[in-house]
Amino acid sequence: IQGLHVAGTERLGLFGVIGETGCVERLLLTQVSVEGKSNVGAVAGENNGTIRACAVLDGAVTQNVYADSGIGGIAGKSSGTIAYCFNGAALIRGHEKTNYGFFGGIAGEQTGTVESCYNLGSIQQAYYAGGIAGKSTGRIQNCFNAGSIASTSNKAIAVYKGYGSNSKVENCYYLENSFYQKRAETIYHGGIGYGTGDTESKTAD
Repeated sequence: IQGLHVAGTERLGLFGVIGETGCVERLLLTQVSVEGKSNVGAVAGENNGTIRACAVLDGAVTQNVYADSGIGGIAGKSSGTIAYCFNGAALIRGHEKTNYGFFGGIAGEQTGTVESCYNLGSIQQAYYAGGIAGKSTGRIQNCFNAGSIASTSNKAIAVYKGYGSNSKVENCYYLENSFYQKRAETIYHGGIGYGTGDTESKTAD
């Protein structure tokens, strides 16, 4: 699908919501333009089922009104499974509030599973920003990020270990120069993402 354009408020993407029994697979999107406030992604605004073997080659996913919600290259929010997916679209903050939003190259906010996924899309500054997930209380495994995560603010931190027991990052890699790292109080940036639980991340050679 070429030239997808979706604009609105919430649960925006090619699919607004994928239900628990729903499955989207073998989908290719290029030159996407999806913009909204809450739970915005190129493939799905909200995924409760399965997204498998899908690729977003280029374009942009934009949060145009500030909110504490997910903005992702594949899905804005996911409680299901995202596997074998690629994102090359940029994640854009179309407002001035840097202390809002969960921006992730694959999923903005995820409580399910993300596995064997790869992000090359650039990510602008948000409250939580990660190459794979902006905020995760689920599982991320066998993933790689090479997309840049920008920050011009000194309120940024790359987080690899959080708290709690529900989140796990396994066998994931990122380019060492792909993110801006500086510790401060309120904004969290990471090569893979911000999670609440034990994480294990490595830099690529």
